[in-house]
Amino acid sequence: MRHQDADGEMRGFDVVVQPTEGEERSATDYGEAAAQVVEQELAYGQLPARGDDGEFKRIVV
Repeated sequence: MRHQDADGEMRGFDVVVQPTEGEERSATDYGEAAAQVVEQELAYGQLPARGDDGEFKRIVV
């Protein structure tokens, strides 16, 4: 999820779906989890600028 703010600054975050061993969630479950994270981040305006390493925030679901 990336966007450019009014000052031209690139903001955003990456949502990564990464199943762990033994997890029994369906593709739909993972999609819903990713959508929920995006919704929460957008609702609370938690779209940080790039970190010191130049990378966006990474959220793993």
